Formats: sequence, C-alpha cells, structure tokens
Amino acid sequence: KNRTGQHGEGFPPHPVSVVETRTLGSVSLPRVSYNHHLQDQARDGSLSALQAETIAYASVQHSSLLPDGKTRAGFMTVDGAGVGKGRMMAGLILENFKQGRKKAVWISKSPDLAKDAERDLRDIGACGEIPCFELRRYKVGCDLDEEGLSEGVLFATYTLLVSGSKRAEKTRADQILRWLGGASFDGVIVLDEVHGARNTTRASASFSSLGSRLTKATQHALLLQQQLPLAPVA
Repeated sequence: KNRTGQHGEGFPPHPVSVVETRTLGSVSLPRVSYNHHLQDQARDGSLSALQAETIAYASVQHSSLLPDGKTRAGFMTVDGAGVGKGRMMAGLILENFKQGRKKAVWISKSPDLAKDAERDLRDIGACGEIPCFELRRYKVGCDLDEEGLSEGVLFATYTLLVSGSKRAEKTRADQILRWLGGASFDGVIVLDEVHGARNTTRASASFSSLGSRLTKATQHALLLQQQLPLAPVA
C-alpha cells in the first residue's frame, strides 16, 4: 500500500513512492490535530507530507506524559531507507526550536554522521537558525555555555558518552547534563541509529538488575533519559 502522508496537509507529496506491508496498510492511522510551526518548510517543499506527518505524530506524542505523571512519552521512527528519517528529526528539532526550546542533543553511532545531521538541518533551511556543534571538539569537563554554546544542536556518539576525564571521574554524559540544565530540560533528544545503544532489554529495569547485559554506552544513553524525564526523545 502506498503511503501518502494524509496528515501532512499543506506539504508537498514525498518525492518517491513509499510503500508499507499489507498488514500495516490495513490499520488506519489515528487522526491528529496539531498546528505546526513549519510554514516556511511547507512553502519551499523542504519537508514532504510524509515527513511532516511524522513530525506531527511525534509532537502530539511528546505532549503527553507516561502513567507515572513525571516522564514525557517518547516516539520511535522506524521507517526504511528513502523516507528521510534524518530530515524528520531535523524538522522535529526545528519545530521545538520555534517554540522556545533552544537546545537539543543528537546522538548517533559514528562521528561521521555529524555531517549528515548538519546537512539535514541545512536542507530544511534551519542551519542558519540553529547552530550545530560536535561534542568531541570540546574538552572533557569544560562548561559548554562558557564555550559559546548557548543554544543549538549538540552532536555526540553513543561511545563518546562513556568517555571522560580520568582525573575528574566525569563523563561526557555528565557534561551534556550540565549543558542542558538538569531535570527541567524539555528540548529534543534524538537517538539516531539507536541500535548503537544495544542490549537494552527492559526500559524500566535498573542497571543493577540488568548487570552485564548492558553496555556502558547503553547505560549512559539510559542515564540521559532518566535524568531528563521531561525531554522529548525520538
């Protein structure tokens, strides 16, 4: 079944045909009501109806809390190649940026993908508005705000989260948490290529109960989510 992005009104059709299995196609998507802030991208066509639809669903999901009343609901995008997941995430960051959430974190499996993230932001016209920084370019333990990173997208890799200073016993994850300001942070965290944080078996389980089944990279990715319960994760 062809997907058309029926909930991406005002945006152009996706440039290539996107199909889904008959089983998936037999289930209708729920109607959503969401007023986006991406009028420029609708006019210039840098986001397609399919991509805008995903951003709308993610934004609606992120507007709700889990049953504990303390943790924001997350959203996972599992579309195949050619749909433009990176551009969707860039659009989601821009959507939040326009609503005053001026900091975001983009985590992926390889430092080479930082250029892809920056390209996706540039392709939707956000690169001039939202600066993009690579965490690896800055010293461990430094104050990122004092380094001039008052707003923008901070790119890191899953393995970089674990690295740190032997003297200070602080990790890059700690550095990110300080930059984001703690538990009240409500900007976007993108977990790109999330299989890079593998061996997560139960999201609610404690590190001690999972033991050796968690890699250090996974532990630190989970730590960010636990320490930033209001951050919309995608």
